[in-house]
Amino acid sequence: MMTPEGKIKQEVQKLLNRYGVYAFRPVQMGYGMAALDFHCVVRTQFLAMAFFIETKKPDKSPTKRQDELIDMLEEKYGAKVFVIRNMIDVSELAKWLSKVRYEPPGKSRTDGSLESE
Repeated sequence: MMTPEGKIKQEVQKLLNRYGVYAFRPVQMGYGMAALDFHCVVRTQFLAMAFFIETKKPDKSPTKRQDELIDMLEEKYGAKVFVIRNMIDVSELAKWLSKVRYEPPGKSRTDGSLESE
């Protein structure tokens, strides 16, 4: 049986695959620096853009340590950070990806990979 947060993570991963996003999912286990669930890179028209995602079950918020990391990423580095708790949040991420993602001419993404036509 999957947890509510696990279901959200699964939907986020499907979305990232569909858009051909590189996503690294660090497993910290309480050691080292704070991290978020997904460290991602998407290709835009002119450069690659890093963004981050933290998933939570619907009634939870990021921890104090995660909030501090989110603030640093947004304020110091200008990074985009999503906190995703439900399918509405997943839809917002999809809208953002559809605006920033760039598909090179002659390439198409069907399953998260680049293929020649």
